[in-house]
This record gives sequence, structure tokens and C-alpha cells, in this order.
Amino acid sequence: MSNQPLLEVKNLYVNFKLPSHTFNAVKGVNFEIKKGETLAIVGQSGSGKSITAMSILQLLPYPMATHPRGQIFYNGQDIISMSKKQLLSVRGNLISMVFQEPMTALNPLQTIYTQIAETIFIHFPKTTKKQAKKRVIELLNIVHLPRAKERINSYPHELSGGQLQRVIIAMALANNPELLIADEPTTALDVTVQQQILELLMELQDKFKMAILFITHDFTVVRKIADRVCVMQKGKIVEQGTTKQVLSRPKHSYTKLLLKSNIRGEKKSHNKHSPVILDAEKINVTFTLKKSFFGTPLSILQAVKDISLSIKQGQTIGIVGESGSGKSTLGKAILQLLEKENVNIKSLKFEDKNIINLNAKETKAMRKEMQLVFQDPFGSLSPRMTINDILLEGLDVHFPKLNKKEKYSLIKQVIKDVGLKLDMLNRYPHEFSGGQRQCIAIARVIILRPKFLFLDEPTSALDRNVQAQIIDLLRSLQKKYNLTYLFISHDLSVIKSLSDSVIVMKDGEVVEQGTIKQIFNKPKKQYTKDLLKATFD
Repeated sequence: MSNQPLLEVKNLYVNFKLPSHTFNAVKGVNFEIKKGETLAIVGQSGSGKSITAMSILQLLPYPMATHPRGQIFYNGQDIISMSKKQLLSVRGNLISMVFQEPMTALNPLQTIYTQIAETIFIHFPKTTKKQAKKRVIELLNIVHLPRAKERINSYPHELSGGQLQRVIIAMALANNPELLIADEPTTALDVTVQQQILELLMELQDKFKMAILFITHDFTVVRKIADRVCVMQKGKIVEQGTTKQVLSRPKHSYTKLLLKSNIRGEKKSHNKHSPVILDAEKINVTFTLKKSFFGTPLSILQAVKDISLSIKQGQTIGIVGESGSGKSTLGKAILQLLEKENVNIKSLKFEDKNIINLNAKETKAMRKEMQLVFQDPFGSLSPRMTINDILLEGLDVHFPKLNKKEKYSLIKQVIKDVGLKLDMLNRYPHEFSGGQRQCIAIARVIILRPKFLFLDEPTSALDRNVQAQIIDLLRSLQKKYNLTYLFISHDLSVIKSLSDSVIVMKDGEVVEQGTIKQIFNKPKKQYTKDLLKATFD
């Protein structure tokens, strides 16, 4: 590695001019990246790490965003003072970016070939279509996309999350950049796919001698990929050094907090003599993917195959598996949230009562007892309703006879239960952090006093320390109200912290199931071993 920095960020400030005030997002940031090294910037959501990264390519919403002070030098040239023409020669050619969410980074109406080729044509306009096609296939092979030659005519929705991220990386590599900025590229991925993407980035870095600026909130990822690390809090870098130094001897209290925020502990055993609250036998879910002109199914996907499970009151069953394994579909089938023609269940009982083919009144009563917490709290909460209105909505539907005072008493209690404050009731969802929004989503279901909760990846979109807070909250609520959880996740560390037993799923089938100790200490199947290795190594 050369001693001369490839990138130098000096005293960088970023302000956003808002209607009511100016927001100081980044305050005096300094760091450098040398050729061929990986620097990780780590911090919670809102720390300013992504804004710092976007500043390097001048991708912020200017003129609303400004740089009142600071310089960004790339090979000795100040990027902030560059003309638009000079910036175009840097973007994609010298510095490329990989974004967090590949589905939103790609155009859903264009094929994979069109989108990668566009990058090539912009920077090398004399390239022929034949040359571009050859280069696109070459790039897709470099990132190990299966059946690359066939996949170039696919659309984004036809690929998995991990495959899409490979496409994004291929696009970023199109013009052999010297610096790759990777903004949370593995956060939305399953642990095994995450490991594959990290290994791919390290392989490509070694092959092309690239430098990488890696943005993340996860120190587990930092440990695997980074040479050096900067820790950001509230727009400032509070600590930096080699990865080994920062992880083994952290100096700043915020770094210590982030390192301690890994999810720890296990759930205390539930009462083994508790009654069975939910019993499901032979659940099957199929979806028709393609029909003939006359409506005859030509292609069928069996998303859930002959799965049976039984949950006792106060127990948590964790269901783990990669995206597409059928775990969320299984939960929705149990809650009868899928079209009836797609589901076939031999027997489904809640509190020893058959809940298949209920009438409207019975279904409404069942809905109160069996509630759902979604993965994305922002998407599941109405942006037009205050928190008070959101909590009242369920009470109005299921407890219409309660008066205003009684309803407010329940709202006060549930706000206290989830650790929020009463003065937050008149605010809207966008005014809260991701963790606070998930607390509101949990409060919305807990206020109805259900007996069973289906939790569909409720922590996957959150920072690690916020995940730990939500897990602690779910534990305390379960203990207080004797709740039963069916908990869906692709993260085994989350499953371990909250569950009594685990079902491991792949391709719609149960690969392995058992108690926490059985699955985590003596897994029998290779797939389970691979998931554990990707999570804890």
C-alpha cells in the first residue's frame, strides 16, 4: 500500500437548509483512505455516516445541502470545487457506489443488461452493443451471478436480494473504479447471503486493488472486512484507528456502547405445564406463477409444504431461514391472511377451537386475540394519523363500549409499557426514530390485550443496539402479559435471545427443529450449521 492517501476528507461540514432552521448533519469530519485498504465508518442511524459518503460523490440534494467548510481531496484534487464535467469523469470511472437497498437502486422497468450497459455507454460512448453485451456478461461472471448469460435479460423483480446486490456491485465495477463506496450493502440480506457478499467484496478488492469505504452500523461486519474504522456519532467522528485497536481497546463511551449492543442472553424457560394455545397440522401453501390462456396453471410454487407446529401459552417459537424459505408465508397462513384458494390446512386450532372457516363475527374476535407486528414500522403506520389516533383505532374497533376515559387509561398504560412518553401522543410517525416507531407498532397490538403475536422480522430494519432494546421490550411484555410469540427472523442471534424452540426452514420445508440448546449446540443438518457459522463466526 502506498503512503499517499487516495482520498482525504478534511474538516468536512454538511448543512441542510430546512424551512424552519438549518440542520448541521456533519460537523468537522476528518479521515483518509489509502489505495487498496478498507475503511469502515460505523454508527447508528442518523449519525451522518451516509451523508458523509454521499458528499464524496456530491450526491446530496444541492442547493438545500451545503458545505460551509471542508475539503474532499481525491488524488490531490478537491472534489467540492470541481465542475459538473469534472465530477462526471470521477463518478463511475474513479469512484463508484453500492447502495443499501438494491431493489430501489435499480429501475424495475429495465432489464439487468440495459442498466449495466448504460453505465458503460455513458463513460465509453464508442462501445458497440456487441462489446457492451460481452462486458456485461463478464461483469456478472466476476460477481458470481449464477447463469449470467441467461440473466442479462431478467428484470430486478425476478432476482433474489443477494443476486440483486451482485448486479449492483457489477454495475459499480463496470469502469474499474479505484474506490468503491459501499453504503450498508449487506443490512437487508440474510446472514448467509451477507457473508457471501462480504467475501465477494474482499475477493474483488484483492483482484482489482480497489480501496473500499464501507458504511455500516454493525461491528460484526467491521471485524470481517475493515482495516481501519471511524466511529461516528451525531455528525462527528468520535474515535478512529485500526480495527483491532478500536474493537479490542475502545476509548470513547459511544464506541463501547455500540460494541456492547450485540444481542445477548437467552429467554428464561416458559412453564412446561402451560396449555397449548395454537395447534396447526399439515399446513400447505401454493401459488400459481403462470397460467395458460384458458386459466390452467402452468407453473406452481409450493411455498409451504406439510408443516405442523404446536405452541404453548407463554412460549416463543422462532422460525429462521433465508429469504424465500416460506417462514413469513407460514405465519400468514396461520393468521389466515392469505387467499383461501392458496392454503390447505388439515387442522388449525386456537385455544382448542377450530378457527378455519369462521364467520365474520368470529373472525373479528379471533383477530383481537391473534395480532401481527410487521417488519417495517414506517410502512405499517399511517403517516396521516397521530400516535394517539393509531392507538385509538384498534380500541374503537374491538372495544366500542369503552368510554373516552377508559380508552385513555389503556393508552397511558401501553405507552408506559413500551417505554415512550405521553407527550409523544400528538406526534406523527415520521417524527420518530425507527426503534420508536417499532415500539409504537408493538403498542398498537398490545393495547388490545391479545394472547398470540406473530412477529414478522420486527428487528431486521433496526440498528443493533436498537434491536437489543426491542428484544428486551418483547421479553418484558411477554412476561407481564403471558404472551405467546411466533417469531420470524433470518438472524439466529435474535432468535436465540427470544425463543424457547426453533424451526429452521428452507424452500418451504422444515430442515430441523428443536430446543434452543439442541439447535445452537448440536445442530444436525448442514444448512443449520451454515446459518450458525455465518451468524457467529
